[in-house]
Amino acid sequence: MPKTKKRATDHYQVVTEQLLALLEEGTVPWQRGWATTPYCNAYSGHRYTGKNPVLAEISVMTYGYNSTLFVGFKQAKALGLAMIKGSKATWLRLGGTAKKEAVDPATGETTEQSFGFSKWVAT
Repeated sequence: MPKTKKRATDHYQVVTEQLLALLEEGTVPWQRGWATTPYCNAYSGHRYTGKNPVLAEISVMTYGYNSTLFVGFKQAKALGLAMIKGSKATWLRLGGTAKKEAVDPATGETTEQSFGFSKWVAT
């Protein structure tokens, strides 16, 4: 049997569908009580910033999580935690800037170039 190529998930569409479902239920994810805990990675302690707290809150409300702490699969394994069967990943955006060296083929001169990047990560 030939291997089939795994279709890429449109994470923007998944988040949009979750958000619309919450709004149809009458839940507004950006309205929260005053006493909240930060959204962060339980393994590294990294506190989510930018759009990631909103993405995490959509998952918390969609799946009924009781915690705002998240871990990736390998991080959970390193902590001795087991995933609950049927649990779904929370998709967050990782982004920033990076640098790489480039060599000009005409002159042989090496320059450092900066570039931005952004990708989806599962927690």
